[in-house]
Amino acid sequence: MTKGMEIVSPSDPSYTVVQNVHWLLEGTMTRVVEVSKRAWNFYSVYGFAETAKVASRRMRGGLGLPSARQKADDEHHKAVDARFDRVLGTDTGGEFHLDRLNVLGDNWTAGVGYLASDPVWIEQALLWLALDWSQFTFLDLGSGKGRALLIARQYSFRRIVGVEFAEELHRVACRNFSGLNDARCELVLGDATTYEVPSEPLVVYPYNPFRPPLHGRVADRLAASWRRYRRPIHVVYAYPAHLSDWLQAGWVETYSATDFVVLRPVDDSAAG
Repeated sequence: MTKGMEIVSPSDPSYTVVQNVHWLLEGTMTRVVEVSKRAWNFYSVYGFAETAKVASRRMRGGLGLPSARQKADDEHHKAVDARFDRVLGTDTGGEFHLDRLNVLGDNWTAGVGYLASDPVWIEQALLWLALDWSQFTFLDLGSGKGRALLIARQYSFRRIVGVEFAEELHRVACRNFSGLNDARCELVLGDATTYEVPSEPLVVYPYNPFRPPLHGRVADRLAASWRRYRRPIHVVYAYPAHLSDWLQAGWVETYSATDFVVLRPVDDSAAG
């Protein structure tokens, strides 16, 4: 290895320092190249305006300059995370950007970073639905560390399934469920756009896990599954930023709250 214009021998005391600096620079450059590629992919899908908005939000957060509303939201989420995980002895909190995770498949640019659900949203939606849970499967698309699935365990769902495409989040979810011995629960490392939707009555829970066009694709797949196998499907869409994608795919609102909406497929066979 060279130090300046000289060759550094492994016996030289400075060899380890120089070696570590070399590895650090090599790793930094690899990271820069990786992030640059992902940023370009995001730009090619969403254009300048959306890319600039996301970059600005990331930069403000990184510099410790969040907006007042963002700061209040962050404090609320941290309090909810701490309370939930303290009671259950789990790890479901935190916020993670997808460009820092190993994501299965090529759809990471259309994914949204991880932020766990507020338990109140899920509880309110299930209270309103008031179904015979033993007849339904709870399906969380973008299940992250598994908080919504842990809440669903409190109900008598026939099955509880979570689909997550970020490997690190999936592994944490598996640890959260490792000692529960609940045969109803299934954690899937996979892409929601290719996951085979179960042909059984469903309560589907997406916490705004995707951006367009992925969101519309998932809504279309669920609608197509319902047309093949007519059965009750209720979608509890939390933080419904892309509700229009669901409406265009043939879903209709049955209930609307501040932080979520409930949808069902439109029965077009009844028309006319």
